[in-house]
Amino acid sequence: LQVDAARFQFYVFMMLLLGAREYGDRTRFRKHRETLAKVELARRARRSVETIMTSILPLSVLTRVMHNEAVMDVREASVMYSDVVGFTAWSSVRSAKMVVRMLNVMYRAVDADLDAFGVDKITTIGDAYWAACGLPTPRDRHATRLCAFGLQMQKHVAAMRTKHATLRGVHIRVGIASGELIGGIVGERQFAYQVFGPVNELAERLEQTAPVDEVLISHTTHAAVCADLQTDVAASHDDGAAIGAAAAPSHRLPHVEPFDDVSVVLKRMSTDDDATSVVPSGPADDRPDVPFLASSVSSSKETDSHVSEDTAA
Repeated sequence: LQVDAARFQFYVFMMLLLGAREYGDRTRFRKHRETLAKVELARRARRSVETIMTSILPLSVLTRVMHNEAVMDVREASVMYSDVVGFTAWSSVRSAKMVVRMLNVMYRAVDADLDAFGVDKITTIGDAYWAACGLPTPRDRHATRLCAFGLQMQKHVAAMRTKHATLRGVHIRVGIASGELIGGIVGERQFAYQVFGPVNELAERLEQTAPVDEVLISHTTHAAVCADLQTDVAASHDDGAAIGAAAAPSHRLPHVEPFDDVSVVLKRMSTDDDATSVVPSGPADDRPDVPFLASSVSSSKETDSHVSEDTAA
């Protein structure tokens, strides 16, 4: 009996020991699983923040900001301004909600082409769209890229005028200038990368004097584009008095060859061995030969239903 009692006590002890060990393993496993879940949530939150930040600031600028480095670039580049002609009159007879929604539809379609052209969006100011090429990211053929982008913007708006009744009276004009530009961040709160210099002011004046549905470029931009495409691409536009005494002769960019078939630009850029070439790689290479000539309306399909509701209203 004494032996059986001792054996029983040993069995009970071992069962308790194994139970405690299993309980400890389960507790550690549960805590480990909870830790992994928290780490994954933190990673997702970080990726979301990074996505938002890179949509606000270019990656090259964001990297310098995160390392507390001064952000200032001085180089040859091109800058573009565009705005909606008669926007005040157009928006005065529509609700604020509809105005914001329609501008969102229009500029989302334009934003979709930024990477294909290698253009960096600076910001939108009301109905105005401000972009640059060559700042902050250095680009070869920055003038040609930005001119092609400006013409594609005109195509987007023209396509939307035929699709949305409320946009039938909407037209835009574009001004582009090239030369030495200064880019940087000013201030510490709600900051943004901006472009400064006489060339930037010239682009703004060109936009203000550009004909409706046209792209007006500076003489320097015209010379750079002609050199890239080895042909004259623009008609002279003599409006120096309106643009300002400091401005060089301007040129109107027509919607004809070689820009109407922008594949000329793409092919010349795609054969360039320069590392700064922005011809898309990876899955984007499966797109047509001229990816940025696709209908602008397709990039705004997600919002078409909302727009149609407002149009009907």
